[in-house]
Order: sequence, then structure tokens, then C-alpha cells
Amino acid sequence: MVENIVKLFKTIDYQFNNLSILEQALRHSSSVNDKILCNERLEFLGDSILGLCITEHLYQLLPNKREGELTAIKSTVVAKESLACVARDLNLDCFIELGKGMINRKTISDAVLADAFEALIAAIYLDSNLSQVREFLLKVLAGKIEREISNIGEKNFKSHLQEYLQKNKRKIPAYKVINESGPDHDKVFIVGVFINNKEYEKGEGNTKKEAEQLAAKRTLAKIKKDYNYLK
Repeated sequence: MVENIVKLFKTIDYQFNNLSILEQALRHSSSVNDKILCNERLEFLGDSILGLCITEHLYQLLPNKREGELTAIKSTVVAKESLACVARDLNLDCFIELGKGMINRKTISDAVLADAFEALIAAIYLDSNLSQVREFLLKVLAGKIEREISNIGEKNFKSHLQEYLQKNKRKIPAYKVINESGPDHDKVFIVGVFINNKEYEKGEGNTKKEAEQLAAKRTLAKIKKDYNYLK
């Protein structure tokens, strides 16, 4: 146990004073009968701390971005898929305490990993302070934040498509998952764009959001190229 804790300290670059709060952060509900002892309460707290830190950072970093753009960047950065990816990078899946029914699974789901990451955020906060948590988050999420900032204009195809359709007095589009495949840690979603119940273009991606954006991008390109495509 001591050896594992030392490895985790090196991985997250933070050394806990209170080991019990760290252990609880990594304890999934499936491993205990008393849910108070699992990481759900910490996950609840960590979710709010994460939102505050990222919102504050984006607000100060991007003074010329509108509220909608800031929201779009934040929502992607703090999405379950994003947090699960960070959790895997930190090897949290090697430290999470699971119940017998989940130990035999080949992979840990994105939801479990994301919850553990949020619980870890709360644990660091309770063990230290908000400044320490902010430093930790901005370090482990730096790449994702930079990527979303650089891609925000390109990735907002859903908004562009809706605005174009409304401008041309058409119904707003709907998005439906047509197919999904692959293991939990490497899902592939295929999403279709439907306008007035008619299917248009499709998009694929490792998350539903990615697939929706690609489907919207393809639909927008198609209808701009051929106006009759909407008829």
C-alpha cells in the first residue's frame, strides 16, 4: 500500500498529509456497503471546485470571448470523457478501489474514472487549499484547455448550422445516435443530422459531441454547396 501511495504522489505531483481522505477519493461505491465511505460526496464537491477553477481561469485568460464561447470551451474541458482521459494519463485506474463485481472487468468506465478524478480534486482541496487545487488542475488540464481555445471557432459547427437554418427559415436540426461500437474506453459513435425528420449527413467520433460536430460540419457544407439539398 505504501509503495502504491508513493507512486500516486509522484504521478499527481502532490503529497497528501491526510491519507484517509485520499483513500476515500479512490474508493468506488461498489467496494463498500456504507455509501458514506465511498467517493461520491467528494465527487460532488470536486465537481463544483473544478467548475469554479476552470471558469475563473477562462474568464481571466480570454477577456474578449463571449459567454457562449467560454461556456463551450469549459463544457468540453470538464466533460466526463475529458476527465476520464486525464485520469488514465495519471494512472488513476491503477489505484481505484472497486467491488468484486467490477474488478474482473477489462476496463474501467469513463464515468468511474471521471468521478474518481473529481473526488481527487476535492481531496486535494480538503488536504490543502484552493490555490493548490487550481495549480494542479491548470497543469493536468493545460493541454485540453489550449486545444479547445484554438479549436473553438472550428468546432462550433452545430451553432453555425442552426443559425444558417434559422436564417433560411428552416427547422432547427436534431441529432440522433445511429450506432455505437467499441469498448467503454474507446467508443466510436455515429450520429446523424435530422431536419424536419429527414436524415442528412452523418459524423463519427469517440464522443457523441465530436460525432455531432462532424455531422453538423458535413451538413452545413453540403447545404451551402447545394441550396436544393434542403428541399
